[in-house]
Amino acid sequence: MLTPSQAFTQYLERDGWEVHTDLQDLSHEPSLESQVSPDTDKEQLIETQLKSLPVEHKALILKNSHIGGHKFAGNCIVSEVRLAI
Repeated sequence: MLTPSQAFTQYLERDGWEVHTDLQDLSHEPSLESQVSPDTDKEQLIETQLKSLPVEHKALILKNSHIGGHKFAGNCIVSEVRLAI
């Protein structure tokens, strides 16, 4: 029998998603704060960085106790970043 996380992972992968269960180490990446100066528009910097990311279907599953079936089952929130270009 699959655990809820395994079942959810299997379902997502069948639908073309890349599933991760660990947070990505970003310590080697420059922080947003280090890129902002008095002459830099922070909102513009964020928008530029988001637009430069490749379009990918990735899911991060950190904890999953149960899926559907009754009123106490957890909800799945699927969030996609969409920018107006």
